Amino acid sequence: MKGIYMNLDNIKAALFDLDGTLIDTEKYYIQCWKEASKLCGFEIEMDKVYMLRSCEYELGTELFYKWFNNKDAYRIVRTKRKELMNELLRSEKIEAKKGVKEVVDFFNKEGISVAVVTASAVDVADKYMKQAGIRDYFDTIISAKDVKRGKPFPYVYEFAAGYLGLKPSECIAFEDSPNGMKSAHDAGCHTVFIPDATPFDDTVSEYTDETYETLSEFVNKHN
Repeated sequence: MKGIYMNLDNIKAALFDLDGTLIDTEKYYIQCWKEASKLCGFEIEMDKVYMLRSCEYELGTELFYKWFNNKDAYRIVRTKRKELMNELLRSEKIEAKKGVKEVVDFFNKEGISVAVVTASAVDVADKYMKQAGIRDYFDTIISAKDVKRGKPFPYVYEFAAGYLGLKPSECIAFEDSPNGMKSAHDAGCHTVFIPDATPFDDTVSEYTDETYETLSEFVNKHN
């Protein structure tokens, strides 16, 4: 755990990333990015795959152009990744991450509202959350598709706070990726890192107020 437990007295909303934070889908995205790149003729190393987590479209396009000198590479691979993901999830069950109900119950008890802030489209998030059995826990899903640039830019968290009638400083954000952590931090939210595909390291430390292995651990430390 990093840092001293933050004071939640001034927190009015808890904002949760979806993939890798609330549901165990990040492993499928990673698998499909890797496979789609290979099928489309663009071999990609795992460290580059991890950079695509919660990465908005324009930045993804820039990264693929830098890596492969092809302005269409990201669009081509992303389209194939979506196809593979849809096919994979016909047979694989989406599971909730450990502690989702605990953390929602904790914030409800504290009178702190909860919302999902995701890079995915709302209809996709809604479908995945229903499959994982957690849709009823959250009234609000806010998508980065509704802002000019998604994560790692701060706009989606700024938008989420405003949508809830709050300042970012009145929100605590839970994320599992460097792109997500930077987005929440730069917006002015308090931040909690819950590692999934990648561990806590220098790529996220500067954006992180606290880090825990699971959402349950956060609840246990703050109870």
